[in-house]
Parts: sequence; C-alpha cells; structure tokens
Amino acid sequence: MPVPAGVLHRAPEDETDAPMDDGLSVNETAGRFRVSDKTIYRQLWAGTFPCRAGRSGGQWRISRADVDDYLARRANELDGAEG
Repeated sequence: MPVPAGVLHRAPEDETDAPMDDGLSVNETAGRFRVSDKTIYRQLWAGTFPCRAGRSGGQWRISRADVDDYLARRANELDGAEG
C-alpha cells in the first residue's frame, strides 16, 4: 500500500517533533549505509528504517541529521565492541 505524500515515518526511539531537514535521496542514503537502494526501500515500506523519512513530490527523503547520528552511534558501538 503506497504511503501518502507528507506522511512521516520515524525511528522507534525518536521522540522529538523536530522538523525534518531537506533530506537525502534513497540513493544517497544507500551509499552512506553501503547497501543497495532496494534495501532502503524495503525498510522504508516495512516501517523499520532507523531514521525519519517522508515522501515529497513522490520521492522519499531521509533525514540527513538522523542518518549522520545513526551512523555515528553505530561506529561508536563497533569501536566499543572491538576494544
């Protein structure tokens, strides 16, 4: 079922109502996560993507700040696991 334009998906741990930034495209996000576009789309449609995302003009936009925060947290978690 398509998600209507303007619908905002949030990560489960996101409790803020801060407005979303201009956002990244699915392709840009996939590049940062080092996965395929299909992986990002699957998670967006399933509602399991760990960052805020919404549709604008028929295209998904993913919060740049959320992606940066998520990747920084994951890097810290991995650094802690190695040490």
